[in-house]
Amino acid sequence: MYVLLSIIFLFLLTTGLQYYLTWQGIEKELQARARIEMNVNNERNKQLKNEVELAVNSSAIAYEQQLDHPEQMSEMLVMLVRNNPHVSRSCVAFIPNYVKPDLRLYAPSAQRKNGEITRRLLSVDYTQTEWFGKVTSSGLTCWSEPYTDNNEDYLVKTTYAVPLKNSNGVVVAVLACDVPMTELSQVGTDIQRSISSRTKLIMAIQVLVLVLIGLVLWRATSSIRRIEKVEREKSRITDELNMARGIQAKIVPVELPQTDKLETSASLISAHDVSGDFYDVLLQGDRLFFCIGDVASHGIGASLAMLVTRSVYRTVVRHEVSPAQIMTEMNGALGELNENQMFASLFVGMLDLKTRAFHYCNAGHRPPFLITPTTGVETIEADPNVPVGISEWEFTEQSCQLEKGTTIFLSTEGLIEVTNGHGDPLGIKKLTLHLKNGAEAGDTTQQLVQRIEGVVHRHVMDAVINDDITMLAIRLK
Repeated sequence: MYVLLSIIFLFLLTTGLQYYLTWQGIEKELQARARIEMNVNNERNKQLKNEVELAVNSSAIAYEQQLDHPEQMSEMLVMLVRNNPHVSRSCVAFIPNYVKPDLRLYAPSAQRKNGEITRRLLSVDYTQTEWFGKVTSSGLTCWSEPYTDNNEDYLVKTTYAVPLKNSNGVVVAVLACDVPMTELSQVGTDIQRSISSRTKLIMAIQVLVLVLIGLVLWRATSSIRRIEKVEREKSRITDELNMARGIQAKIVPVELPQTDKLETSASLISAHDVSGDFYDVLLQGDRLFFCIGDVASHGIGASLAMLVTRSVYRTVVRHEVSPAQIMTEMNGALGELNENQMFASLFVGMLDLKTRAFHYCNAGHRPPFLITPTTGVETIEADPNVPVGISEWEFTEQSCQLEKGTTIFLSTEGLIEVTNGHGDPLGIKKLTLHLKNGAEAGDTTQQLVQRIEGVVHRHVMDAVINDDITMLAIRLK
């Protein structure tokens, strides 16, 4: 807006300057041509001057007799203009404060225009004119240099001035008669009319430009207001996201159970400000309950759905032991709350640390990997079932016996599907290979999770992670 306002100011300044310089140039050109005309037509001008000088000089005595009665001079000036066709205007210009002490300038005049003669007092400061200055300073008659009168359509004229003296011989007024230079006056009038018409066109264009600039200003102001509104909304959303991120960070467990029989580690990489992935690990006596889930959406809605799902899980798991029963109760509770048709894939497991019996139930989630000392890396067999929150379903529970040193590695689909800059996913084969390398290197669960995080970042490089990535590793010692 400051730039646009500066442009408008410069635009108006240059326009005014152009207009002023144009008319100044015209005025100087007309005056120069008038001087040339006076030299070229010397004989004709000499005759004209003689006629004007004779008429003015012969009447000067009558004006001097009326110096103390200036109000009576108007009729005399009218007669002077009427009897001399070469004179366009006559006036008696008194020296400052002569007529009245409190009246600085007084100059009655008579002017011929459009065939009529009118009377009025001069409204200009005639003391600044050439003819008044010469006559009052020298006491002699004079002819002025040709000049243009801007108040009369740029009329080119010259003025003959005669001093009027009081009884003491002091010049107290000047009798002046304007003599138009007909040919150049017509030229000046024609130029003035031509430029006036062009000036009107230019001014119309400039007004249009100003309207367009005003429209731009209005649009810019509206845009600024919209941007400010968007910024306020963005700030509000950012605050809400920060609050949601803080709540989510407190809900997702940081301190995981570690015993002489158990080792656990986890990681959650959010693709957005808040995550729709979640995990939970709860040790109750010799039983370890754990789950991992993925809400089928992104953003704040998915985050809220995740919070609800995790809260329902924590509520149910405290009084249920069977993973299938846990899943069934969660499905019923979430189905009643799920007005927006959000659902979550979920894997729930219960590990008996005494017997190493592993009971689990899957709800549309990717089955975890088992990393054993004897068989290496393999995917556990799990019935798919349906995600929780969709419809009523009879969930099936499965179980297996784990050997000592076995690691359960769970993840969400974001880990398998994460892509590089060429759109190539990480895939199960590469993930299995790196899990095998970790097992052969004797990684702890924390080292294993960190190894896979490094694999993800090297695979992605400068590309954008589009889905949340969650990992959970549990090892029986």
